[in-house]
Amino acid sequence: MYTLIGALGGVFLTQLANYFLEDKRSKNQRSLKRMELDSAQGHDLLTERRIAYSRYLSDLDFYVGGKNPELSDLMPSFYSALILSESDASEAIIQTLRVARDSERSAEDLMEVKKKVLEEMKNDLQH
Repeated sequence: MYTLIGALGGVFLTQLANYFLEDKRSKNQRSLKRMELDSAQGHDLLTERRIAYSRYLSDLDFYVGGKNPELSDLMPSFYSALILSESDASEAIIQTLRVARDSERSAEDLMEVKKKVLEEMKNDLQH
């Protein structure tokens, strides 16, 4: 009888130890998967930002240099760049639109504001 109780106790302790080891392993696996997912999401966000920024800058150049510029052609890329940007870059993007819409703008004003938005976009993409 004592042998049976000892054997069952050993089996019970082994099963309990295996349960806690598996629990610890699964927590580590979940933590690792979460880190991988966060890294992938960050990479995807940077890729989307890069595409939106380049599209906005291209559309801005077309809008400023076009013979019959239509603001509606610029707005989709403006909004996508604005939504994906950080706060400093978004302020610079809004400023470029204000200067580009101004009919009395000079080329120097536009180049200054484009230089500022490019710096902010580069800083945003480096994070």
